[in-house]
Amino acid sequence: MNLASHINVFLNRVRWHVLGRTEQLNNGRNRPYNTVQVLLDHPTMSNKKEIESAQRREAFVPRSFLPDWSLTTQVLLFISSETEETQLPRAFSYGMNDGFWRLHDLFNKYGISVTLCAEPSVLAKLPSQLEAIQQAKWEIAPKISNPRVILEELRLHRELTGSAPSGVLMSEPCLLTCRPEVLSKVQYITAGCGDAPYWLHLDRDERPPLNILNIPFSPSINDLAISEEECSSKSFCEHLSKTFDKLSREEVGVRNTKVLTIMLHSHMAGRPAFAESLGEFFENKNVQACCKTRRDIASFFHQHAQPMPVFEPSKLSRYQFADIFGAVFERSQWLAERAHAYVSPAHNSPPGVHNAMCRAFRSATVEERMLVVRAHPDLAGKLKAAERLSDYSSEEQSSMGLDALTDAEREHFTTLNQRYKDTHRFPFIIAVRNYTRQQILEEFERRVNNATAKESEEACSQVEAIARLRIEKVFQEQTRPKKVSNSSTTINKD
Repeated sequence: MNLASHINVFLNRVRWHVLGRTEQLNNGRNRPYNTVQVLLDHPTMSNKKEIESAQRREAFVPRSFLPDWSLTTQVLLFISSETEETQLPRAFSYGMNDGFWRLHDLFNKYGISVTLCAEPSVLAKLPSQLEAIQQAKWEIAPKISNPRVILEELRLHRELTGSAPSGVLMSEPCLLTCRPEVLSKVQYITAGCGDAPYWLHLDRDERPPLNILNIPFSPSINDLAISEEECSSKSFCEHLSKTFDKLSREEVGVRNTKVLTIMLHSHMAGRPAFAESLGEFFENKNVQACCKTRRDIASFFHQHAQPMPVFEPSKLSRYQFADIFGAVFERSQWLAERAHAYVSPAHNSPPGVHNAMCRAFRSATVEERMLVVRAHPDLAGKLKAAERLSDYSSEEQSSMGLDALTDAEREHFTTLNQRYKDTHRFPFIIAVRNYTRQQILEEFERRVNNATAKESEEACSQVEAIARLRIEKVFQEQTRPKKVSNSSTTINKD
């Protein structure tokens, strides 16, 4: 191998390490609207135009998270062949023979459900191992690295195993350039990093939209993630054990759906000491009780948790955007029209739209901002009595019982309203959903004596807080989930 080849191998490894770490940062904790990003080149994408085109089409993919369930564990076993990049022919020969059979016996001993990942062309060279895999009832998921040969790989997989695969493993560039009719043939894909399965909504301009389940994996639970010098079976299994304990303790919720993916490679995990440590981990943590194949997980999600409708404001025209979001800043549709210029696929979420709307509000002139402030009604004032409030304001005031005050309470609010407006020349504004009725009254009495400049800033801040709550409601209405079955959310192994 010449120097250029060595450099290319090194850059490829750095590239995918950076991609994995960047996705971990993007995926963030408890974030229901996330992105899958194509950050770097990929060997199978031959020219820069093709890469840029894929980025434009699918750089940001919204996530729809799914119902509660407890921690589930899955074991991915990779069998790789010798490649020019690795220059480890002896190691891979070991992995396809001694390493594989040691892990095969280990998994059978502890009743571990395994998803085996390999290129069909590799499996074609291992008939004895393939027979043992099928007898153990492992799932076999083909690993696809080149979208141009995916149909041929799927055909070969069917020839070797006798059935079509439930899912495939592929890189993001491969996913972005793969035809939807090909992806529709499988129950799930594995692309990218994360702890929770989610639905990908692929909506490309020239192709029909497609919802497909993505069951990601964590690059840190990978026996190859630690350098050869540091990679002892003990250090890896300690890290694995701590991860298992942490995910088991985390609160279960709609945004805390957890799947612990253990990525093993037969030429590494199949070594005697490594296999011994894995056996201790399986025994100590009783992993077999919560271990499922990816096919089990996909079947559960397809049965109990169909994807929610996807709402993407970035695809709305300026007039459509203003029609939907024009009332989130009180009676200020012009503000939504300006905000549309800031909206990109990265803004397809409540925080994203709020960010764009606030930019438009903050960049407006002082006079324009005060128009928005003055468009807000008095709390429990005459407009409410005359039923002339906007729908949002009416609902917000009603939610705090401000439409059902006693005569004495109404008189008190009226006095405070008039005193505040006489002092500051604009109405008292507060995001009522963030306070109790008593807290609203206390804030009213405290702020009425503030300096007008300070109250002007506070009023603008409260206007933005009110808009955030209203935007959240818009998204809830636009992405109202389908009814989910009330049956148990425990994945059955059988």
